[in-house]
Amino acid sequence: MRKACLFLASIVVLSSNLSAINFSASLFFGLRTVNDSQVRGSFGNGTVYFPCLAVNFWKGFILGGGYEGGYSRTAKLGLYHESSTLEITGFEIFLGYQIPMGKFCPYVKLGYGSFSYRQSVDNPLLEEFKIDKNDMAIIYGGGIRFYPLKSIFLAGEIKMVHFSVSPVDTKVDLGGFRFLAGVGYTL
Repeated sequence: MRKACLFLASIVVLSSNLSAINFSASLFFGLRTVNDSQVRGSFGNGTVYFPCLAVNFWKGFILGGGYEGGYSRTAKLGLYHESSTLEITGFEIFLGYQIPMGKFCPYVKLGYGSFSYRQSVDNPLLEEFKIDKNDMAIIYGGGIRFYPLKSIFLAGEIKMVHFSVSPVDTKVDLGGFRFLAGVGYTL
């Protein structure tokens, strides 16, 4: 993931002298769904935040990266109703295409992410059970920006994250949809 961040930073630095380049910073909030029915039944869907940076580097093409956080849920699990916490966070990089249409700018994007998932189960009779792993995910989605002012935009985005993990012996689908709304600034 460090290589991806360095690549993104080098694109920003190398392209900062070009006149057709513009940069944007945005902050999104919204709903995160969980595909696996057992996980969703125990922990439920949750909310996430997603700050991101992007560069429009050539004829509507954008390259960006961001961090997804905020999904941390607790539940009572098992026969003895043991307290459990599930937390999922991740970094993503994406390539997209946008079409400026006056004050509106629809876009699509495809990305790759490195997500970490942590789960702990407190059992007073046994040692605490913990899972702390990382895995990769494919991300795609789209959205629309609305510019009420020249450089400030409001945005709505829907994206799908394909993120399946095998924490023990069973495969679990922790991916799902993100329904996000945000605000941003374009330089």
